[in-house]
Amino acid sequence: MTDTAFAEACNGAVVAWISTFPTESRLEAYLATLDEALRKPVRKAVEALRRDAERFIEAWPEAIGMEGLEAFYPVHHAHLKAMHPWLNDAAWARIRSFSGWYIWHEGV
Repeated sequence: MTDTAFAEACNGAVVAWISTFPTESRLEAYLATLDEALRKPVRKAVEALRRDAERFIEAWPEAIGMEGLEAFYPVHHAHLKAMHPWLNDAAWARIRSFSGWYIWHEGV
């Protein structure tokens, strides 16, 4: 497994898995298309990304609200990109959508 193959698989998994919120069946279907050796590491990586996105939101020192999203997103993106360097723009767009939904849904 190359770093490029891993990054492509992780980004593809995020794009398949998350529309506005994660859907397990879409992730499972995507993982089934990967080589066996990639399935567990990719699942672990994308689940860690989702957890890190949620934890960063929950740790934010003030209410974000829907009106604060545009200021929050660049900081959130930089944090997640530093932790998950494989994160590309397409996968970030899905995490951004999920984060907006999460902030609204949880009232953060």
